[in-house]
Amino acid sequence: MGVTTPFSYWGAWIYKALGGNPEGWFYFQQKVHAEAIKAGFWADTHSVSNLGIIFGALLATLLASQFKIKR
Repeated sequence: MGVTTPFSYWGAWIYKALGGNPEGWFYFQQKVHAEAIKAGFWADTHSVSNLGIIFGALLATLLASQFKIKR
């Protein structure tokens, strides 16, 4: 599993929260992906790692005073 696989899970979890059924798609019928969708966000270590990378990058830019919102 690569770094981008959890992003497909994020999309599936969001779609599921909106009432969709991603379990019916071929990709999520494969055992490893079906288990990840069933387990949820916090049980998927790759998703948690990706979230840490995203927030870590945001924190680094804020601490370096490089984050500016343009108007």
